[in-house]
Amino acid sequence: DRQLDEVTAVCNRYPDISVTTELPEGPDVAASDSVTLIVNLDREMEGSELTSVHAPRFPGVREEGWWLVVGNPKANKLLGIKRVSFGKSQRVKLVFDAPAEVGAAKLTLFFMCDSWLGCDQEYEVELNVGAAAEGSGSEEMSE
Repeated sequence: DRQLDEVTAVCNRYPDISVTTELPEGPDVAASDSVTLIVNLDREMEGSELTSVHAPRFPGVREEGWWLVVGNPKANKLLGIKRVSFGKSQRVKLVFDAPAEVGAAKLTLFFMCDSWLGCDQEYEVELNVGAAAEGSGSEEMSE
């Protein structure tokens, strides 16, 4: 019965988090310009206090940590990363540089946990990348 109670407690503690994203300035950006992505995290949980992660072989108390990572997996490019700690809900501002290539950019937002297996999530973020403005500093100077 003790083992069953322990399994039940771990299952009840397993994170159920919904993620929504928004681009406050819209999807149209200039190449290499700064992009702001707002990520809303909402956890469904019992009670108001988070307990530590069930990790009986970890040498101490293990608190969960979360990572927001945005990139282009097909091009193998990392554009932004941020560590997030939160309880019931959190609104996170993730700022990164738009891709330098002009055209439609299909990026991926990864929401990953360093403590729980099987709860990582992926979301597509689409940008319309236009040419960089003249004098934006993205061009190289010629001699």
